[in-house]
Amino acid sequence: MRTRLWCWVVVSLFPVVALQGQDRESLIERIVEEPSWEASTELAEYGEEEIELLIGNNVRAVQQFGLIGASQLRIEGPEGSVRMTLFEMIDSTAAFGLFTLKREWRRNGFEPFPVGAGGYRIGGELVFWQSKYVIQLVGPNHPVEVLARILSTTI
Repeated sequence: MRTRLWCWVVVSLFPVVALQGQDRESLIERIVEEPSWEASTELAEYGEEEIELLIGNNVRAVQQFGLIGASQLRIEGPEGSVRMTLFEMIDSTAAFGLFTLKREWRRNGFEPFPVGAGGYRIGGELVFWQSKYVIQLVGPNHPVEVLARILSTTI
């Protein structure tokens, strides 16, 4: 009986451990492997030292939420170019915190967008969070939506 319980615990927790261990590099590789998407710029990595260049004035708040790092890449698809920024946080709670910090629901054009654990769109920008990531996509509507759905199923 104990052996059976132990096996159940190990098998049940294995997928959770795998999801938490997924890093930004593997997500980016997965996107670039898509036949219809191609990186058009070099990957820019932002660690603790460089993150202010990407975030600006909110750097202290973002670091307090538990930022691990960020990656930015421009990707070309069949219907246009998308700038993709992946913010990796220490866990999903930290990701939700960053998502709410970035969300400007009173801004003109704000509309919720059903992707990941929660998302929104303002003009050509789509932001969503899922697991320990906050993803910001900027570009034409259709390629942004396609890329968001690919990322959401990959995370």
